Amino acid sequence: MKIDLPRRLNRDSMYTLLQKVITRDRNPVSDELVLNFSTLSKFIEPCGVTILSNLIHWLENRGVTVDILPGEVSRWEDSPNKFLDDSMFFEQHLGEKLNEYSQVRVTTLPLQHVNAKDPTGWLSYKFTPWLSRQLGVPPNRLATIQVCMEEILNNIKDHADNTTGCVFAQFIPGNHEVLISISDFGVGIPYNVQEKHPELTEKEAIRKAVERGFSTQTQPYNRGFGLDNLISNVVLNGKGSVYIHSLNGILSCQNGNNSIQYKTNDAFGHYPGTLIELAFKTNAEDIFDIEEEGFSWDD
Repeated sequence: MKIDLPRRLNRDSMYTLLQKVITRDRNPVSDELVLNFSTLSKFIEPCGVTILSNLIHWLENRGVTVDILPGEVSRWEDSPNKFLDDSMFFEQHLGEKLNEYSQVRVTTLPLQHVNAKDPTGWLSYKFTPWLSRQLGVPPNRLATIQVCMEEILNNIKDHADNTTGCVFAQFIPGNHEVLISISDFGVGIPYNVQEKHPELTEKEAIRKAVERGFSTQTQPYNRGFGLDNLISNVVLNGKGSVYIHSLNGILSCQNGNNSIQYKTNDAFGHYPGTLIELAFKTNAEDIFDIEEEGFSWDD
């Protein structure tokens, strides 16, 4: 079965792709799939990279044979394929790069999969040094975001199907902006929140999960830095935004008059897990402050 990717892959168009591949009862639509990348002709955002990678691993973990049709070689330079190749996407999923000369861009943090291993090493030796270079601040200024990321990745490790989750980040110099996408195909934030608050809709459950002081039950190794603290730093200090897509709900967190503006929506489709997209300005003052706050959405 051949699946054409959307021309532009982002957190809005992803629903069309997911509905083609995964049924509402979370089963693959076929035992054999061909993903046609030649139709991905316009642009792919960082969240599209994590979604695609998650999707392929999720399918393969369920015994689906996944073939990748990359597209025309002559279009590499002006297509998303070049970006994916430089991000080491094809090397991870095909075993080799499409172009032997492709290399990781300075502005890119290559795709990283989260598995049963402790993510602390990757965060300390890859993520934080990369982010430090993009922001032009010393690594110790980034202690808060590192620990928040660690807790989010631990939640993926604990609750995602087959511990399938991934992270990808991109610095966009022209916009003075860093984009970070974290994706997993797990049970979803609403599932855990609704165990304590079954009266909430899925979008309401996501909003509940980011309330200051809300918790279900914290894992022993989680250190108490969660989404509330992360959102505060990204949106307020970083003059940025946070989008959370999980199951059938969406939460957007944006800066408005130096306060966080929360908005919930029903999703355009079903996201089988959780997608978190962070965007913040590199030229904002005091991008991250160190502040401890008890929080975890998972049990």
